[in-house]
Amino acid sequence: MQIEEIEVTPLKAQKFRRQSTYQEVVDSIPVGRFHYLLLLTCGLCYMAVSVEIIGMSVITFSANCDLNFTLYQKGIVLTTSYLGSILSMYVMGFLADTKGRVNTLKKTVALSILSSFLSVFSVNAWMLIALRFFTGFFISACQSCVFTLLGEYHGKDSRMKHLTILAGFLPFGIIYIYAVGVVVSLIDVESYIPILSSWRLILLGYILPSVLARIGLAFIPESPKFVLAKGGVSQCVGTFRKISVMNNGKAFNPELITIDEDSNIFKNVDGVLETVKHMWDQSLSLFHSDRILETVKLSFVGFTLSMCGAGVSLWIPTIARNIIASTKEHTLCNMVRLTQNTTNICPFDNEKGVDLYLFLTAIFAIMFLIFIATSVHINIMGRKIALVTWLSFGGLASCTLYFSTVYLINVTALIFVVQAANLIGVVAGVATEYYPTNINAMGVCFVMLASRLGVVAGGNLVGPLLLTYCNSMFLVFALLFTAVMLLSLKLPYRSSK
Repeated sequence: MQIEEIEVTPLKAQKFRRQSTYQEVVDSIPVGRFHYLLLLTCGLCYMAVSVEIIGMSVITFSANCDLNFTLYQKGIVLTTSYLGSILSMYVMGFLADTKGRVNTLKKTVALSILSSFLSVFSVNAWMLIALRFFTGFFISACQSCVFTLLGEYHGKDSRMKHLTILAGFLPFGIIYIYAVGVVVSLIDVESYIPILSSWRLILLGYILPSVLARIGLAFIPESPKFVLAKGGVSQCVGTFRKISVMNNGKAFNPELITIDEDSNIFKNVDGVLETVKHMWDQSLSLFHSDRILETVKLSFVGFTLSMCGAGVSLWIPTIARNIIASTKEHTLCNMVRLTQNTTNICPFDNEKGVDLYLFLTAIFAIMFLIFIATSVHINIMGRKIALVTWLSFGGLASCTLYFSTVYLINVTALIFVVQAANLIGVVAGVATEYYPTNINAMGVCFVMLASRLGVVAGGNLVGPLLLTYCNSMFLVFALLFTAVMLLSLKLPYRSSK
């Protein structure tokens, strides 16, 4: 997208002094076309995270018939992308804070696309596992950077609203996962080209959000706050001038912008040892005496929500397949136990696959509507009340799954348990506003790292527990939702140094 050069004229409403702080400038620029382009690009990046990582739970049915997974390998396939994202997320946060948010995203998204494309041609389980590991490794930069990048382009009035909308791309990405499954199953390419399995086409479909995100990043300049902290005053002013032109056709030219008092200058680092030392120093900053309690609280909330919500969501295709196969009304746990031996059949039936993917698409479409309701709730009542409300629903839903034998109630309760994963974006928004600029991406990525650990823990625990201690598991989840609900009352909802 080319921005036309025009003569710069001061705006009548411009109230800049000779030296304006970054926050004064960003607060004075109204939201416009650039901000919507930025939101869409960041949203596609965040959507790509859910598609590339969570999507593995969908392809295991078809891929299992092709690659002959053992039970051990199937568990690794489900979590290998998460493991890759966990191992890289901290590094990605560091790179974002030292090399630039957009610069880091451009390179890592491109590498993720390459790794994901190669995984389509996997000939055995371990090749698929290795390539999906690298896909998760590189795509994690999207989760580490996009909240910080989006937040730094917005003033106080619009920041939280756009961060909340950004979080909505996660459930939308999950809908996209199952929609791709429906389309591929309907096409039934295997009937015409036997060697082209449905799971390979699904993986190709998963790459599309990453490709679109990479195209969008080509038109997004580096975060002006990062550039200013690095000493690039003229480049920062130029970025704001172009944004103003794109939004309303007018431009301003503040003579000098100064970084806000709570934003220390980023360090230039060269060499491995200096890089490791600087990463260690930034890590210690997260656990400074005036931040350690808030960091621990944010991390625990993120870990628990992911373990319960996202952990169950990884096994939703399996649960849904058992629910569809059940012929009588039982509790959810009994449905899974009684139909387990009738659902793992090869070859994978594309006709039944359509029913399964449509069922899953409907579930996550409802979750998306719930997310919209959550966003509206946040804008009206605030994040604290919204978290307490929806966590209460999650706790009640977990208790309901213990005793309910009504099909519709079971499905509804399951949705409210899984929707807890949607609240991760709200927690990330709190972290974005809490940590200062020089450790912001690192702080957000640490909270997200804890969330990813929760997903891996939940993904590896939920599957076995569904067949052994299913009822007890949902009771424990109810207690955890209650604990997190109480802790959410004490999160740092206001910006702090």
